[in-house]
Amino acid sequence: MNLEECRKKIDEIDKELLKLFVERMNVVKNVAEYKRENNLPILNSAREQEVINNKLKNSPDNIHEYVKSFFVNLMETSKCYQLNFIGDKKEISFTTQDLIDNKNINVVCQGTKGAYQHTVSKILFPNSNIDFCDNYKDVFDSINNKTADFAVVPLENSTAGSVTDVYDLLSQYNLYINNMFKLKIEHCLAVKNGTNFDNLTGIYSYVQALNQCSNFLKSTDGISINQYPNTALAAEFVKNSPEHIGAICSKDCAKLYDLEILKDDIQNNSENYTKFIVVSNKLHSKYDFDEISICVKTPNKAGELNKMLTKFSLYSIDMTKISSRPIGDKDFGVLFFINFKGNLDDKNIQELIQDLYYNYDFVKVLGAYKSV
Repeated sequence: MNLEECRKKIDEIDKELLKLFVERMNVVKNVAEYKRENNLPILNSAREQEVINNKLKNSPDNIHEYVKSFFVNLMETSKCYQLNFIGDKKEISFTTQDLIDNKNINVVCQGTKGAYQHTVSKILFPNSNIDFCDNYKDVFDSINNKTADFAVVPLENSTAGSVTDVYDLLSQYNLYINNMFKLKIEHCLAVKNGTNFDNLTGIYSYVQALNQCSNFLKSTDGISINQYPNTALAAEFVKNSPEHIGAICSKDCAKLYDLEILKDDIQNNSENYTKFIVVSNKLHSKYDFDEISICVKTPNKAGELNKMLTKFSLYSIDMTKISSRPIGDKDFGVLFFINFKGNLDDKNIQELIQDLYYNYDFVKVLGAYKSV
């Protein structure tokens, strides 16, 4: 059989498959209506496993994995379809009103004056009061306790990756991302007058900044490298220390603390950017918002991630990022953080979120914003 003959045969088979698929989905609808009338759940794990085992028993050994994949995805499709006829709808409540009135706005960020998140805060909230906290948990507590209106925190860097503490707090607090801002990060090594490479004994900075300058730091043999809670706090520490030490920070921060720049542009990548997020206690969406973040807890079972990803395909949703964090429970569960295109008003977005709510024990909409 030549290629054209093979293609023709496949077309004939696909035609029959489509006919059978439509017939199958009509039966699935009847199943959903029966379950709704009898108050039965959509998911029946024992029945699904029975179906899979039966298909594997009646298929050639050399294609077992392909048969399993085909029917697992087919059953996921069927369950998504059943949700149109069954399942309680959990309301996705959000406000479309402008959250910023530029009057008496209190903004909080971690660190001190001169930190990159302070720079972003001044850009996004130019006429607001800006306060500082020692750590990210205190920042989130300030919003949660309503002692501040908005928080500005870093989420991820193009070189060093995610700020895991912030991701963890987003999943733990009933707070939401309202905006995202991308800032180009340019680091320098700043010291007090009289300090040079000959007498420099230590370098201090935030762990992410140290990672972003790892190539430069490899050339500083004999100089201790030390983590500090924040780049600006590191600069302040250098200013007040009697030792010959330096801080990795921004040029503006060096100027603010009256430090000399011993070497500038020391980041590994000249295209070094950090995404910062604005967090408040309200889930907010506007007509031009085009990206959404969620987190979902999945069981630690083979194929669970594939099942979840299938849903995004079924609802025609473009996923832009997925990352995971271990939960640390006895079952070794995993929390997935997912970004995808869309608006909270979109029908397919609402259907996806309803589907996730129905199928997973923990789902949280982290926020909506305009992509950067």
